[in-house]
Amino acid sequence: MEIPFTTRNWDNRVPAYVDLTHRLGVRICGIWGRMEADPEKTQAVQIDRVAKLDMGYLTGSPVQNIIRRNKDWETNYSEENLRKGVRNFFEKFGQYRPAVVNLGNEPHTKGEDVKIDIAAYKAVYTEIKKIDPNIFVVGTSVNLQEDHFKYGFGEWLDAYDFHIYEDAASVRKIVGEGFPEMFRKYGFAKPIWSTELGLNSQGMARQFVAAEVYRKLVNFFAAGGANACWACVVYPDPDGTMGDSFGSAHNTFDSRYSKYAPKLDAVAYYNAVNNIAIKKFVEDRMYGDSTHAFLFRDRDDQALQVWYRNKGREDVFIPLPGVGKVRVTRIDGSLRDM
Repeated sequence: MEIPFTTRNWDNRVPAYVDLTHRLGVRICGIWGRMEADPEKTQAVQIDRVAKLDMGYLTGSPVQNIIRRNKDWETNYSEENLRKGVRNFFEKFGQYRPAVVNLGNEPHTKGEDVKIDIAAYKAVYTEIKKIDPNIFVVGTSVNLQEDHFKYGFGEWLDAYDFHIYEDAASVRKIVGEGFPEMFRKYGFAKPIWSTELGLNSQGMARQFVAAEVYRKLVNFFAAGGANACWACVVYPDPDGTMGDSFGSAHNTFDSRYSKYAPKLDAVAYYNAVNNIAIKKFVEDRMYGDSTHAFLFRDRDDQALQVWYRNKGREDVFIPLPGVGKVRVTRIDGSLRDM
């Protein structure tokens, strides 16, 4: 839980996605789980594979059926049935830890309707905490939709969630300004996760996408973010027909013919995860109008600097007094000890 990264995928049931999550160094793997009042329908696909690879998991909750206003949601997902579903799930899969529950995904409810969703969040959250207070609950990804904050959904979660496919500056503004403003107005300040931090990258050079992996991740943590997920990992393409599609562009691994070859952004994600690891953001500085430097450090005084420019190239001198050895990781993944 100290390593601040999680994965979610187009389809969390794909075995290769679980294996590649492990290879990337991400320790919390998203799975498809069902918390149903009917024990026979309660499931957690790939949870055994996740456990075998010594990872924790993140799964969804039955509130998603209410958020979507699915057929018969009022009877099938009453408060009693929501609580039963939570109990059934952890009776069946309670041995797996660490466990993270994501309450929902991108609701479209507004105004007074939000109160229906919040009542469901409360039921699931309080039932989970009865079972084990250490189970971590991430709220529904509502971004900065004010109705949810106004009606107090922040009381029934351990961390907020948001999804964004825009640039690094937008990430920094949302985490560093948008959420704090909501906390000032409505209270319930808590950590901020992003279970979908990605880029609409169709037609872009992979070097630009790989650079954006670094830019968005370091700005997310610099603004105060707690846990990030770069979306997405893979979607099977056994016939090799997806090519340069919108969906394929999101994949960090090339899924054609189910070979799952790492793209440059997979290399960047791997290096970001394994270099940040348990390091915490310390400070950042900007030199001139385009050169950015970010400093991270862990409890053993191991330090990481991430440098990038918004555009163009520049040779720079980086003073490191008292440092005897530095490992340089370039954008293509090549390493050099200096």
